[in-house]
Amino acid sequence: MAGPADTTLLRTPEPGLRPFALYRNVLSVLLLGSLIPLAFLGAGAFIVFGNVIADRTREHLETLVSDHAKTVDLFLGERLAAIRLVAHAHRRDTLTAPGRLALTADRLNETYPGSFIDVGIIGADGSHLAYEGPYPELRARNYRDAEWFRIVLKDGQFISDVFLGFRQDPHFIMAVRQDDPDGTSWILRATVNPEVFGGLVTSGRLGETGDCFLVDRQGRYQTRPADGTPLLSPSGLDPAIPRARVETVTSGGKEYLRTTRPVLSGRWLLVAQQEEREALAPVRRELMKGLLVFAAAALVIVLTAHFATRFLVGRIEKGARRAEELSASFLHASKLASIGEMATGLAHEINNPLAIISSEQTNIADLLGELPVDDRTTEMKDSVARSKRQVERCKTITGKMLQFGRQGIAVVERIDPAAQLAEIVRLMRPQAVVSNIELVLDLAPDLPSLRMDSGELQQVVTNLVNNAMQAMPEGGAIRVIGRCEGPELTIAVEDEGTGIPEELRQKIFEPFFTTKPVHKGTGLGLSVCFGIVTKWGGSIRAENRPQGGARFVVRLPVNQSEGPREGREPTP
Repeated sequence: MAGPADTTLLRTPEPGLRPFALYRNVLSVLLLGSLIPLAFLGAGAFIVFGNVIADRTREHLETLVSDHAKTVDLFLGERLAAIRLVAHAHRRDTLTAPGRLALTADRLNETYPGSFIDVGIIGADGSHLAYEGPYPELRARNYRDAEWFRIVLKDGQFISDVFLGFRQDPHFIMAVRQDDPDGTSWILRATVNPEVFGGLVTSGRLGETGDCFLVDRQGRYQTRPADGTPLLSPSGLDPAIPRARVETVTSGGKEYLRTTRPVLSGRWLLVAQQEEREALAPVRRELMKGLLVFAAAALVIVLTAHFATRFLVGRIEKGARRAEELSASFLHASKLASIGEMATGLAHEINNPLAIISSEQTNIADLLGELPVDDRTTEMKDSVARSKRQVERCKTITGKMLQFGRQGIAVVERIDPAAQLAEIVRLMRPQAVVSNIELVLDLAPDLPSLRMDSGELQQVVTNLVNNAMQAMPEGGAIRVIGRCEGPELTIAVEDEGTGIPEELRQKIFEPFFTTKPVHKGTGLGLSVCFGIVTKWGGSIRAENRPQGGARFVVRLPVNQSEGPREGREPTP
């Protein structure tokens, strides 16, 4: 005898885990699993790309300063080449002729606007042979002791550092030596306009906080810085110290990015600097954009995790409810299996005394037949007949119980379902006529044959037709339909009765379940039908018709050649 079903594997989630707690736990796992990798990825991208962008900014600053240093060298080289060209193209007596030097100075400033303040011709003894410029007192000066004069005589050309000179005003000069065919030498000297040159240098400033200036080998300013410090003032820089391509320095409580480039063959140092805050502002803007993208991604992850968690919690709750229903169904099926076994045993036990009672009734009826007929014997015969009918009713009930519990031995044969259905309708039509019911047979032509027990097929269809007639107390029509649908034969019984209440549709195939009044049904008819159909590998389904009434559909496999499935326990 079957015992209760083992439900240890069908436990539902513990009742203490409420939906909100489940939602919180799942959401926490999803968020941690998503945001932690995203945070590491974002931090890595922030560091890597931040450094890359900062390096690109520094490289851009280096490129700008390098190009500007070339511009300064080009400015000086072009002016020096112009002075050399003038010296080579003219003789000394030509340039010293009255008005000739003034014309030459005008042409130089036309070619290079405002580049030169004055121009002078100096003899080998250091005295002026001619002068054109705003300092006429310089004509009386002698430069034989000046350092630049000695260098020019020796090297042939020279560009000086900024110095005060006789005019006591910071300036620098460029000069070239010219040797005449007679062996005499003279020097063409020009003073570069510091404002024009300083403007060229300061044009390399970057942004609002940038600065660009020149210092000599002693670290003195050769052009004015942005703060207006006078020329020749110490800058605090030591050009002899090797410097990084871009370095961060602190000046006046502010951080600066500073880069340097040699100018004039290393005699001067071009210094460009800019506040780090301003220089790296584009980097910070891009990083802020990255942070916004990161925040947007985090928000999308949070929203996605929220909706995914709600969906998952809903599915988990649905699964938990389904597990509870399955557990209850298995438990109920176990109970039904135990009841079936018990019913089979009881039916066997009851059949024995019923057989004895039936035999004794027969003896009593025979004995009463030998007595004279009077009212008393007639009453006794009626009592015997009534008790015999009740015994027969008991046999019918126990027979159904045995049929449900163990199923009799089936006789497998090939049958014609069309002929079987027609015979059932013919036999039940008189009973239907009494109840004002019309039995209609609707069969498709050429229905395939089946291999099964003909009696069991008749029992199934008869039970379904009986149920249909009992559901139509006011009469109507019952249709018995036969169709072949692919590999299955479909038999449907449709009625025009009250239909099946929705809450009872899942219970009508359970043993001993009935909606009929007491003593009007045992509740085994549909469960027996279910067991027979299932045994032969088919299925049975109940549904309500849209136009009213119920419809029972039986599907049986056409190619059934293995006989009934003896090992299968029919479970509603």
